[in-house]
Amino acid sequence: MKRGSIYLRLLGVMLFLTISTPVVAFLMTAYTISVTVQGDVWNFFPKQEWPTPEAQVLGERLRWNALWAALISAGLASMVALVLARGIAQPLVQVGQAARKITDGNLSARAPASPQMLGQEAAELVQHFNEMAEGLEKLEAGRKRMMADIAHELRTPLAVLQARLDGLEDGMLTFDQQEARKLSLQVGMLNRLVEDLRLLTLANTGQLPVQQEAVNLKVLFEDVISSFAIRAEQNQLTLTLQVPAEDVTLTGDADRLAQVLSNLLENSLRHARSQIEVQVFSSGTFSVEDDGQGVPEQELSRIFELYYRTDESRSREKGGSGLGLPLVQAFLQAHGGHATAEKGQWGGLKVTCQIRVN
Repeated sequence: MKRGSIYLRLLGVMLFLTISTPVVAFLMTAYTISVTVQGDVWNFFPKQEWPTPEAQVLGERLRWNALWAALISAGLASMVALVLARGIAQPLVQVGQAARKITDGNLSARAPASPQMLGQEAAELVQHFNEMAEGLEKLEAGRKRMMADIAHELRTPLAVLQARLDGLEDGMLTFDQQEARKLSLQVGMLNRLVEDLRLLTLANTGQLPVQQEAVNLKVLFEDVISSFAIRAEQNQLTLTLQVPAEDVTLTGDADRLAQVLSNLLENSLRHARSQIEVQVFSSGTFSVEDDGQGVPEQELSRIFELYYRTDESRSREKGGSGLGLPLVQAFLQAHGGHATAEKGQWGGLKVTCQIRVN
């Protein structure tokens, strides 16, 4: 016997007892009264003579009518209880069926909407289940898309390495310092991608190591900005840093915070048209803004999600594995902060990061 049918029967029995008990109790009381007047229930009540023939007929009718009414009421109660039990249990059964389909790999399965007559609780159960199923479907679609993207990112440097190594083997290329630098560049791309995946895995499992030390955010960011100055100049971009006069000190991991800014700058370098601005505030909040094409309004809240990639701002053609912004959010959350995205004053993307300060 299926578990769902057991629950359905138990629910039906409970409803039957709830509905039929008051009716049967009332009718059996009438029957008891009639028996009390006439007697003869296993000789418990002494038999009384009817005062008149009319009273005897009335008593007999009362007793039989009570019996028939009790039987009819019990039958009606059973039917009503069965209908109600099926109606109440239907959303649970449908949710169970949809859950089994999802377990079997059909992530598009949904439970039908529950009728309003069954109450708000049943409707909310179905709604929450369908929202969960939709989230799982989107997550799985994003995972597959990201796996394809990662395979693409891995394939590019591997293909370049293979081609150049084949050229060296065939004697078409000469192994010199310049060639070694090109090979090292492709290996570095592979190392960064693998390291990003490793860090994201650690962050998702709550095992990301974070050092606790005093960090001067102002000095740290000045060092990071200076390392990007040459690349910004090569791309004909103006890179500016605005910091408060006083030091901004916090407890955290300097390497992780430097990587947060580096990932945001890498993203801006790929999309900015002419300028990038970094601002640091005394509260520990800092922002990175560019004048690029920006991100559609409806996608701003999702750019930090793992496995999510917008069509324009994070396309393959502009480079990047799509892991930089999820890493930014993961590193900030490890420091008790978070990142938000909005449209900047120049129409591009502005990312604001908040973190606790001593």
